[in-house]
Amino acid sequence: MNSNNLLEQYKACMILSGVGDSLGYRSGIWQFNSNGKDIHRELYERFDQIEDIRIELPQWRVSDDTVLHLAIAQVLAEYGDRDPSPTLYSRVAKKLKEILNDLKNRHPSSSTVTAINHLSENNWTQTYSAVTNDCTAAVRSMSIGLRYSHPSEFEKLMHVSIEISRMTHTHVWGFMGGFTSALFTSYAIQQKPLQTWSRCLLEILPTVQNYIKTQQRPDLAQNMRSWSSFEIFWKEFLLKQEINIKDIEQRDEFYRQFSHAGWAGAIIYIVCYTTKTTSNMESSFEIFWKEFLLKQEINIKDIEQRDEFYRQFSHAGWAGASGTDCIAIAYNSLLTCHGSWTELCKRAALHGGHGDATGCVAGALFGAIYGFENVPKQNYKNVEYHDELENVAKKLYNLRQISSQPKTKTENINTQRGECVHFTFIPADVLDNMPAFRQWRLSKNQKTKTETNVLSKLVFQGLRMS
Repeated sequence: MNSNNLLEQYKACMILSGVGDSLGYRSGIWQFNSNGKDIHRELYERFDQIEDIRIELPQWRVSDDTVLHLAIAQVLAEYGDRDPSPTLYSRVAKKLKEILNDLKNRHPSSSTVTAINHLSENNWTQTYSAVTNDCTAAVRSMSIGLRYSHPSEFEKLMHVSIEISRMTHTHVWGFMGGFTSALFTSYAIQQKPLQTWSRCLLEILPTVQNYIKTQQRPDLAQNMRSWSSFEIFWKEFLLKQEINIKDIEQRDEFYRQFSHAGWAGAIIYIVCYTTKTTSNMESSFEIFWKEFLLKQEINIKDIEQRDEFYRQFSHAGWAGASGTDCIAIAYNSLLTCHGSWTELCKRAALHGGHGDATGCVAGALFGAIYGFENVPKQNYKNVEYHDELENVAKKLYNLRQISSQPKTKTENINTQRGECVHFTFIPADVLDNMPAFRQWRLSKNQKTKTETNVLSKLVFQGLRMS
């Protein structure tokens, strides 16, 4: 991948997340309009087209989503290339408390504000709360995917995204939303085929579940009640997905043959029922993604139909408000926009749900895939926090480049003092950043300079005596 293109993708991921947020939010006017058709009507009457909009203050403020996303990104950038540790989480807790004032008048969720108020630099764990299933962890975690974008860094991505998400969101749908947005962002940077993302998510759920179990948190029982160990259902279901019905109407009719009360998503229950298992429980998280896979390729052009489609996956009827359907709507918008920025915005940000959240995530993922390709400059060049978003993107990109460098090579050798480690190759930039080496080199240079001066004096004196 061209390094210049990759840097653009990093910058676009951060900046366009703010644009998608601003567009869907519109200072609360569009975020709290439950009628997507009204939003689109106002768009055409007041602004004509999305590409004609100048996203800038004071009309187009970002919501709490971008403020939170930027905060997490800044902590990750400042923390550098060290491995995740309690120090990182302590700094995140401190940063979240510092930005509380900036969240005012940007419509943060009350549960998030309450959770942040409970945080301290020495204690960032929360007691379980069933109401923390919203999308706030999801909208602030894309930068984690930028920081840990290599496939080899998956475990770090998993640990950091889950632990930072659980600082405020202890419900599975909440913190798994944070994990999923980070994961999908890393997939975008890796250029993993878009159509495979949700399947890959389901394939790694056993690994994530095992991590949750090993942490032995007090809320483990509550988490496991919302979690399934039935990945085999999904694997067997994937085998049945070889049927390829291209025509949308035929596909819908095919699904309705197996539906419950006309709801095509109920096919999953038939599949689960016919597989070999001894359990009768299925987690809400896995059911959600399995049902979503059935419908993700359906390209819904009509605005009212799209609103209804989104509501099928919503929590309490507000599409995009939970940590799971927020990602699903953003992901579906990517699948169906065919690389068009304006079409993505119409689908992800301008609907009768939580448009700022879904627009924020979709904008980030779009940027991570396409950069600023075909995005009008006036849509993003003056977005609030533009410079901060761009600068932190550069820092995260530089950290990725550091992690891409070859590791120091070593080999074990035996000496009179026993076994020791011998460095066969140490990159110059590593040596230059080792304080002990720098001090040794300076002292050696100084010693050499002194010896040279003494020798010169002796030679000079000898010449005079002769």
